[in-house]
Amino acid sequence: MQNACYKIFSSLSSAKWWFMEISWWVWVIIGVTLLLAELLSPGGFFLLFFGLTALLLSVVGLVLQPDWIEVFLFAVISTLSIYFFRKPLQNCLNKSTPQANMEEFVGHSAKTLTGIDINSEGMVEFRGTSWKAINSGNSNLVAGQNCEILRREGLTFIIQAKAHHP
Repeated sequence: MQNACYKIFSSLSSAKWWFMEISWWVWVIIGVTLLLAELLSPGGFFLLFFGLTALLLSVVGLVLQPDWIEVFLFAVISTLSIYFFRKPLQNCLNKSTPQANMEEFVGHSAKTLTGIDINSEGMVEFRGTSWKAINSGNSNLVAGQNCEILRREGLTFIIQAKAHHP
């Protein structure tokens, strides 16, 4: 038994570890896999930078030796690229995405589904959809009463009783 353990230990100590033998094509596989995973993920652009770095190292790996330098560069370049380029990329893409017009709701009428006391939360119906609402007016609202939307904060309408015009 001792002899078997000695053989296993000696073979492990003389073995090259996985990162000591990374060929250029391994970096290509890692890079493409990470880029595909980024496409399937909901966003965030983390895997994008790791994938691009792996593809870069597939070219650099043809020149660099030993391979542990590639692993070190992978960690450093990926981390730095995320730190410096992720936020600007997100900001650039968010600018081109049309934002919901928050003002489209202001001044419209909704109907209360529940009674809503002053500064309390309840439910209203607007364009056939139920919304959470907070009554910021000066009077309580009863179920079925028309109210005015003052603004929208996320998925919550800020409302008040509809002003009566004579």
